[in-house]
Amino acid sequence: ALAVAPADTDEFLISDAGTLKRLDASLIGGGKVLKIDNQINNTRTAISNASSKTTMLSGTYTNNTASSKMIITIKMPMHGSRAGAMGIGFTWNSTDYDGALSYTYEDTDNLTHAIMNKGFDNPASTGSISWVVYFKSANSASTSPCVVLNPNSTEDARLPQQETQITFMEYST
Repeated sequence: ALAVAPADTDEFLISDAGTLKRLDASLIGGGKVLKIDNQINNTRTAISNASSKTTMLSGTYTNNTASSKMIITIKMPMHGSRAGAMGIGFTWNSTDYDGALSYTYEDTDNLTHAIMNKGFDNPASTGSISWVVYFKSANSASTSPCVVLNPNSTEDARLPQQETQITFMEYST
């Protein structure tokens, strides 16, 4: 029995209707997870109204492998209502994805969440990739999706400190 998984350069010997063939180990299996990174932000932040694209959160991710794929999941707690529904977008590697996050607008001062689960391609090189969560109104009205990001007992005595969780899963195909 093998003590470790076969390397991509290893070969298997198989029989194809009695004809022996060599099969490269790199052809067996499929994609694999290369890296998982969980970033957490628990800073209570007041969100002001704006009529143009406005950053809510930003950061960086360092990819392991050039031309890999990503699945990024975001759970972002918000509190308080403003002037109505609007788009919450995500910037990955300098490309904006308007409306990438979805949330339920509530005309009350309740806790709500913006969420995203989306796939992306990584650049053809390794290194730091910038990301941004932003909001903007489609009609340039001055508004925001909430009053506070990552609320706590300041908004409601029953609330412990809430936190935004962003999970980056890098994989190969």
